[in-house]
Amino acid sequence: MEFGPLSEWMNIYWGGAVAATAGCLVFGALPRLRNGPRTRDAVWLGLGLGIHLLTRPYESIFLLLSVVLFFLPALGDPSQRRRLVKAAATVALVVLPAIGLTLLQNREVTGSWTTIPYALSRYQYGVPTTFTFQPNPTPHRELTTQQRLTYEGQAEAHGEDADTPARISSAWEAARSFCASSFWRRFTWLCRPFLWPYGSTGSSGFWSPC
Repeated sequence: MEFGPLSEWMNIYWGGAVAATAGCLVFGALPRLRNGPRTRDAVWLGLGLGIHLLTRPYESIFLLLSVVLFFLPALGDPSQRRRLVKAAATVALVVLPAIGLTLLQNREVTGSWTTIPYALSRYQYGVPTTFTFQPNPTPHRELTTQQRLTYEGQAEAHGEDADTPARISSAWEAARSFCASSFWRRFTWLCRPFLWPYGSTGSSGFWSPC
């Protein structure tokens, strides 16, 4: 699996490039703001958060949480806290237009300020599907053949029943068993000539990252 600007996800036309660019702006601004908060870096952070909100509304929740967690240790220092509060005000001003644009789009598309187009599409067409711990959505309008195929494909990938803690635990145990299987150990042993610069082998001879 590839990560970063050279990954396939970032270089396709499914929206990944825009969200990845926003992530680069956010994570590039974080250490700069921690070392010495400047208005320019706060603007870059706000711009990244705003772009990400417009392209990936749901994932922006976790992006914002990661920003908060990054600055959490610095909040214990009164001097740093004052500087970060000033930077946070700048970030909020930059993000505000994106929030307003999102609310306006919601109002124009769904008729509600707080209902996003994703939710209305799911209600009408059953697409995109729900999380695996939620039941499959039910379409509330007649679907064309192509729409029906898309819905059935996503419903099949979702599964008939919602995941429960017991099913998630069972899947986790299956993944652990696979990693401990003889096949996985033989595979990593064969890959050791290519992996040794990036990791080490423990006493069991099993490759592990440094």
